[in-house]
Amino acid sequence: NRIIKRLERFKSLFYSVVIISGGASELEFKLLRLFRKKIIYLMHGCLWYEAKVNKFSISENSLKKESLIMSASNAIVCVSERYSEWVKKEHPQYANKIKFVNNGITLNQRPLGQKEQYSIAVSGGNRLQKNNGIICKALEKLNAMGYNCNMYVFGRMYENNDNLSYPFVHIMGHLNKEEYYNALDKISLFVLNSILESFGLVVADALNCNCSLLMSKGVGALSIMKTTENDVINDCSDVDEIASKILYLFQNPNSATLYNSIDSEDVSEKNSYLKLKQIVNEI
Repeated sequence: NRIIKRLERFKSLFYSVVIISGGASELEFKLLRLFRKKIIYLMHGCLWYEAKVNKFSISENSLKKESLIMSASNAIVCVSERYSEWVKKEHPQYANKIKFVNNGITLNQRPLGQKEQYSIAVSGGNRLQKNNGIICKALEKLNAMGYNCNMYVFGRMYENNDNLSYPFVHIMGHLNKEEYYNALDKISLFVLNSILESFGLVVADALNCNCSLLMSKGVGALSIMKTTENDVINDCSDVDEIASKILYLFQNPNSATLYNSIDSEDVSEKNSYLKLKQIVNEI
């Protein structure tokens, strides 16, 4: 219930020493300052940047709130080390209070089943930030070479975003987790071609379902695994690079290698909580 949730938030302002927030209303900020509370901003996205990239219409009030919380916070905690470096570059005035705690994930690899040859999964629907239209062009090139690739698109579709209307594209929309994992079990490769991805929780889904992974260098989850040149897209607009690396991973799957390169205890939800708790204690 939204009303009860809001009342609980206001109640917490009075007895909490530290407030961890992904955003707050202007009234809540005034109360936080009035009662001199410590604030940790858990930053899992950058509103002004994503609005620009995705061509979303964002109110000036929303942008003002984002600027306000960054300025007012005692610590800005980004959800990956790689993303924290990007935020420091974009907001150097806050560099001394920018920290990171990698998103906690659960790794539990499922039994390897039959994979559809030359199949690809992408997330984020047709949102411009995800750059899935470029992947379509790369697959179009591979299909012209006779590979018969199929692409499965998970997530929301937006008006006036990337055109994904290709005969080999299948729009999956939003699925519950079991349906989603059952679909991924049959897909060979998961591609994240995002211009910027603060973390990318879908990497855990992909690896749990034995999908190979191809990621742009803007994906924050790269911080938790050991990759090679063939696992990373250097230019997310380069059709030729993406097509060649997709083909390489079809022929040389990397799922097991990447899965085994991750310290599952270090990236666990429990350990992420403990790291965040340490930052709370520090401030």
